[in-house]
Amino acid sequence: MTHVFIALCSVGLAGVAAYGADSGPLAGAHPLLIERLGEPIRLIFTDGRVATLTEGATDVYPVSVRIDVSENACVPDARLPRCFLEGNARTSRFRWAWSQHSTAAKIGATMTYGGTTPVQIDWTWSPTYRSFEPAEFQELGDYSLRCDDYAWTGSRNGPPESLSMSAWNAESMFFNAETHVSENTTVSGALGLRFVRTSPDSFRLASVDSWFSLSRVSISSSLIGQGVAWAFLTPAGGECQISGVMDIGALFIRQDAALANGFPQGERAVFRGSDKRWQILPIRLPVNFPEWAFQ
Repeated sequence: MTHVFIALCSVGLAGVAAYGADSGPLAGAHPLLIERLGEPIRLIFTDGRVATLTEGATDVYPVSVRIDVSENACVPDARLPRCFLEGNARTSRFRWAWSQHSTAAKIGATMTYGGTTPVQIDWTWSPTYRSFEPAEFQELGDYSLRCDDYAWTGSRNGPPESLSMSAWNAESMFFNAETHVSENTTVSGALGLRFVRTSPDSFRLASVDSWFSLSRVSISSSLIGQGVAWAFLTPAGGECQISGVMDIGALFIRQDAALANGFPQGERAVFRGSDKRWQILPIRLPVNFPEWAFQ
């Protein structure tokens, strides 16, 4: 699946009147990004073409990410369990669609860069977002954690009634320019997590003190990475850690399947100011793309 992160920073509204000529893109010109309050977000080109940012959303679908615990420094003699982080998700496809174009067949089509690469991004909304927009993401519910054994918690009489983690760190491999090797690095996560048991083998994430992300991209699923590290407070006031590996491949399979089913509610234009979600999407990048490259 290809995601193209092409976005253009606003250069202000001065000079908008100069746009709209029909003589073709000007050499060295760049599209003008229009973000007026209450209006659709648009790109205006010197030759009169206009692209509008649109969104199509999938139905809500369930996801389950396997976690193979590989190390337990909290209860070293406990069996290493297999756990699953479960919840609901919804995927949006944001794309620049031609709303004005000299070629009628292009109207509604996705703008491309270089004639082949679609200028769009697929963004999956997870239960994380309920903390930011409760009404918008109420249907996604809460995360739950399910394991095949709970001796790792220190409980000798089956699953405890609740679990408290001081931190959940999602980790991914990144290249370290100083050491010249790839290293496991925390990219996102949560602090002060409280789980309550809802069934004999499952816990619901009832509350979180705060979410964090070192990358705007990773906040989409703050608890998910290639690896995971859970931090617990010890009775002596210290901290111990339990770590494991996450099977994130299953996430992409579910996302692709949901996108293949299309967008039941169709697509809509994204409006400036009325949609807070747009403010956190990593869709705006350098302005050094000439407008003639967009087709």
